[in-house]
Amino acid sequence: MNYRATKKRTGFTRHHFVFVAIVLFSLSSILIQHTLGPHKRPDDLGKPGLTPFVSRSSNSSLPLASAVELAPCHLDVGRESTRRGERGMPDEAAGEECVVSDNWRFVFMPTSSFTSDVVKSFLYANLCGGNRPCDMKATSCKQIWPEKRNFFFFSFVSSPFHFSHVSWNSSNTDGTSFAEWLQGLQRPGVRYLLQTSLILNKTSCASVDFVGRIEDMETHGPRVLQRIRSSASNIYSLTEVLMERDRNASRNASIAMIPGLIPARLATRKLDGRQQQLLAQLYSRDFELLGYEKEDAKYVDRCVISPRYRFIYVHVLKSGGTSWHELFREALCFRNGKKGCPKEEITYLACGKAFARFPDFFRFSLVREPMGRAMSAYLMAILPRFRGKHIVSFERWAKNQSELETTVFKMHWIPQYNFLFSNRGCPVVDFLGKLENVEEDVRYILYRIGEPQLISYFEAFGFPTTNKARTASTEEKLRKLPWDVKEAIYKQYENDFTAFGYKLN
Repeated sequence: MNYRATKKRTGFTRHHFVFVAIVLFSLSSILIQHTLGPHKRPDDLGKPGLTPFVSRSSNSSLPLASAVELAPCHLDVGRESTRRGERGMPDEAAGEECVVSDNWRFVFMPTSSFTSDVVKSFLYANLCGGNRPCDMKATSCKQIWPEKRNFFFFSFVSSPFHFSHVSWNSSNTDGTSFAEWLQGLQRPGVRYLLQTSLILNKTSCASVDFVGRIEDMETHGPRVLQRIRSSASNIYSLTEVLMERDRNASRNASIAMIPGLIPARLATRKLDGRQQQLLAQLYSRDFELLGYEKEDAKYVDRCVISPRYRFIYVHVLKSGGTSWHELFREALCFRNGKKGCPKEEITYLACGKAFARFPDFFRFSLVREPMGRAMSAYLMAILPRFRGKHIVSFERWAKNQSELETTVFKMHWIPQYNFLFSNRGCPVVDFLGKLENVEEDVRYILYRIGEPQLISYFEAFGFPTTNKARTASTEEKLRKLPWDVKEAIYKQYENDFTAFGYKLN
């Protein structure tokens, strides 16, 4: 509508002003949502034989997915905020197979073979077995649409970087490389699939009630399970024990899928800048509507390897990793006229592959006091560029980390133990230092490596550290925490406290 045209001879009435105010408010809400909504992809866990992570700290229930009815065609990833109504099935999804359960009254619409396998395994593990009815079956999505329209419809998506790699892998029969395949998508007449084409119809209306991100299974998984259970409450009652079990199962599922995400990450890292830009352009609709960042291609795996100096650094998130990267960059890559690091000096690789390829290399890492690490992760998660609409206090987050809305991936606050010990409880590094003893431990590591450039840089400039005033402020906040909050953190990171010799003060 042309608002200028609405200004008739009689002038604006009070109703006109109210209408314009409502429109402006709606537009501003949409802009804010897009500003706060970018999603970051997960980081690799940096160790072979990952120890499953099961939280024992949460005593509060995870809120059910929002039941607020928004605009009819609204798509809000991670929230139940759509109404399918009369919109129909997207043409691209009509030929796909959906997973249907009459007992649980749901329809799962896969977007790729990977998300299909992950989610189906997740559903079978949590909804089948024992006395629980299990009638899940694969049926044509087109066939079940008119029959099951009152069921709960949901889908899961993955990063466009990952989805494009899965699409290439499933269609590559002639040995075409990933980069060449992307170039081929530009040719006239070539059609390729977008995830949004599977969940949005021709009028861009969502055909499902809920869309989750596979990388956010830790938070989106429980919402799906609780929504399914609530719609079939006559079969299985919702209890706090059951919801806690769902949360733990979702965390374990998010960890178990990581090996399946690694090949796409490695392939993406091999693309040059122009090829990454092409990928972002081809899948721009998925990036925009599904809330993924186009900078995901800059992902760096968690192990730093130096074939020349024969070491492997295991990057434990929120435990001095940025400082190590800065030390390597300044000491080895940009000194004595160098403009970067050749791969024989510094490269990045998923840690499991690094350990297998270089079994005799010196492995090391750093850990930090669990309370301070938890506070550091929380403060990063609530930074303006990461936080969502729902912000909770540190005290509340410590008791239920799923309540905080943030685009920071949850790997930043899983226990350090999970990065550094195998399933058998054996350490995967040769030396483990502590940030609290950083000068002495880093000096030992560098002299153990024996590279003069690293040693001379360290002796001249020290180990790059964070702002000491901020650290002191964090320490003061931790001292003032109530005892029940400290106990919740201890339960969450009990392995860190016991394995690394820290005490709950």
